[in-house]
Amino acid sequence: MESAIHELSLIRDEKAKNLTNLTSRSQELQLILAELIQTYKSTKDESLKQEYSKLANERDSLQKRIEDIHVNLAEQNELIDNYNEKKEQIQANLTNLKEHEKETLLNINSFKKIQEIEKNLSTISENNYNKTLEKVQEYNAKIKATAKISIQLNQKSNQTLDDELMLSGADNKYNNEFKQNLKMEEMWNINKEKKIDTDKNRVNDLFS
Repeated sequence: MESAIHELSLIRDEKAKNLTNLTSRSQELQLILAELIQTYKSTKDESLKQEYSKLANERDSLQKRIEDIHVNLAEQNELIDNYNEKKEQIQANLTNLKEHEKETLLNINSFKKIQEIEKNLSTISENNYNKTLEKVQEYNAKIKATAKISIQLNQKSNQTLDDELMLSGADNKYNNEFKQNLKMEEMWNINKEKKIDTDKNRVNDLFS
């Protein structure tokens, strides 16, 4: 299409060049005709009328050709402009088509990539689930073992505490008993000393 438009442009340029030549010839004939009239006025030469008619006919023919070429050039210019617009539209459509094609390829690639990612995520999720399940089971086993040991230790600790409390209660009992006996012994000694002093005083009273 571009080559056809180029050929039309060359033809148009050639017609425009021809139009310029014809216009120049028409203007030249117009001057000649004007000179013939001036010459006829001075000479009254009848042959000048025939020459005038001949050149005037040529001028009119040129003028008709010039008008036709003007019309033809206008049509060709409009045609070339339309072709250029269509060419630009086609180029825009091709560019748009290429963009759509590129976008379609990107969408296809994206879809394939999404499928791949989802597949990987599914695999990863399954693996993580299995690993997490193993960890939970392992953790539960550790908790059960720890709980069992704690129960055993608590049982032993409670038994030890009971024993210590019993021993502590026995110790308190004998300590109280010891304190009571010690106090009674002290009181007995005090009373004994008081009695001795009383007896001495009585003896002294007898001999005084």
